[in-house]
Amino acid sequence: MKKHRLIGLAALLALATGCGKDVADRISLFANSMGGGAKVWMNPANVNSATWVAGERINLNGTTYAITANGNDRFSLAVEPLAEAMYAVYPATMNSDGNDITVENHGASGATITIKSLAVDFRDGGHRIVFPMAEKAAANSSALYFDHLTAGLRLTLANGSGAGIAVDHLKVVVQGTAAAPAVTIDGVDYTVAWAVQGPTTPSGDIGGIVGDRGVTYSSEMNFQMQTSGTAGVTVPAGGNIQFCVPATMRNVKRLSITGYDAAGQQLFTKSKVLGTPLDLAVNHMYNIPSFNIN
Repeated sequence: MKKHRLIGLAALLALATGCGKDVADRISLFANSMGGGAKVWMNPANVNSATWVAGERINLNGTTYAITANGNDRFSLAVEPLAEAMYAVYPATMNSDGNDITVENHGASGATITIKSLAVDFRDGGHRIVFPMAEKAAANSSALYFDHLTAGLRLTLANGSGAGIAVDHLKVVVQGTAAAPAVTIDGVDYTVAWAVQGPTTPSGDIGGIVGDRGVTYSSEMNFQMQTSGTAGVTVPAGGNIQFCVPATMRNVKRLSITGYDAAGQQLFTKSKVLGTPLDLAVNHMYNIPSFNIN
């Protein structure tokens, strides 16, 4: 049975204004909210305001199509509904502008999304970032209602110093006990993972590890920080930046964030151990306590 989907205000307005003959050759796009909404542009302080980004691409039955903006917060794919069951994955394979993502869409046999890096592009009072989603629809459907395939983490970097800190890219390592399981949508399994993800063992010099250390599971998440499409973002003096990212772990016990400048030199590395491990559920956004980076 298809699970109930929550449609945000923008989508409801699109339905109210109609998808009639003027868009007969298009497939309208909607997305499930992520504990309040999250698609590909969002304001971390109000994820209900999230929306699609025109020009990005969706893999539909193995072929990619660009997202088109039609005005009044309406978005679609410029293609006629297919005369066969439709299996859609967002995003399609990407390797540009800081995003490096491989998508294998096998239709009824499922899909795999592997992420090497994502761009976090601050603009328009929020930021753009890819959150993987998928949808299975019947033949000749005129709309696709996407479901999220990951949980989300809301991260905050705080700068208590008297000077701004310019960050080019970040590495975030999330440690827990296991990877998130595949997400099943109408009998189709979708798997999302970061390229560097798997069991990890204690690190340190030989003979320097004291006591029992358990094997954990970690996910190495890489983010290219941008401002309106230009490399780099500045964490202001006495201020902070906040952004939301997809997480592919079953739970979170420890996080570490390392920042680098444009030359690849390390600016800071900070770690945080959560007092109580945080269990992550798909389609939910979780707030992580602030990291003080100065």
